[in-house]
Amino acid sequence: MKLLFELDVSNNRFLGEFPQVVLSLPQLKFLDLRFTEFEGPVPTRLFDKPLDAIFTNDNRFQFGIPENLGNSPVSVLVLANNNLGGCIPGSIGKMDKTLNEVILMNDNLTGCLPPEIGMLKKLTVFDVSSNNLQGPLPSVISRMRSLEQLDVEHNRFNGEVPATVCRLPQLLNFTYSFNYFTKEAPECIKFGGGTVSDGRIGEE
Repeated sequence: MKLLFELDVSNNRFLGEFPQVVLSLPQLKFLDLRFTEFEGPVPTRLFDKPLDAIFTNDNRFQFGIPENLGNSPVSVLVLANNNLGGCIPGSIGKMDKTLNEVILMNDNLTGCLPPEIGMLKKLTVFDVSSNNLQGPLPSVISRMRSLEQLDVEHNRFNGEVPATVCRLPQLLNFTYSFNYFTKEAPECIKFGGGTVSDGRIGEE
């Protein structure tokens, strides 16, 4: 299948490990494995392939996001609702020329957001909600001038919700409830992210 451009086997009940044949399809640009029942690791070689879109969300994959993530030229990366664990590697900053959307919600991610995300000037959607990320929101998010959708709710972020983030020129939706923020800038209230208290924002 040397001319195969798009592989979509989503919304099925396929079982077993990641289909290794994907790695040998020379013209493949669009990979959609979402809402199936694949499990185990995703080969690191996947992120060395010249793909434009990767959807592996809503499976039972278990793997840490590899450092060579930054080699991928994808515009859309959706790995949500798996058991990835670990941190988002700093190499994500190397995807600044192509990456438009990244969705990593509910992936059991830990650690802090790497400052290299500030290099993603073309990114419009950044969703890392429902993980175990911690630390302050990096001020470098304010450099992501194309950002339209930002979702960091249900994590362990702390400190202040920065005004510079809420002033992003294209930002339409910013959700930051259920974290440990202790202060939010007045500019952020319009997004309705939650009420700051001594506990978790938005927690009843």
